[in-house]
Amino acid sequence: MSKCFLAGRETNVEAAATSTDEWVEQYQPGVYVRLTMLPSGKKGLKGFRFSRKKFTVKEVEKWWKENKLSVYKNYDIEDDYNGGSC
Repeated sequence: MSKCFLAGRETNVEAAATSTDEWVEQYQPGVYVRLTMLPSGKKGLKGFRFSRKKFTVKEVEKWWKENKLSVYKNYDIEDDYNGGSC
């Protein structure tokens, strides 16, 4: 399940295990994607971090609704790994 962060605060609170198979990439200015490598060899979406300077909580929710499919396609993310929403 994905998590969305705004300025270091989770909008969906959930415990997360850290792994050496996790990394963060900047998707666009102010949007950082946390990815992981799944046992299947595919990428999995662990979460997002949004810049407080660029996004409000409402804007984060809107951004996710508008960009979720694009993110999945861009990173070739396995859909069944996370049904996540912000």
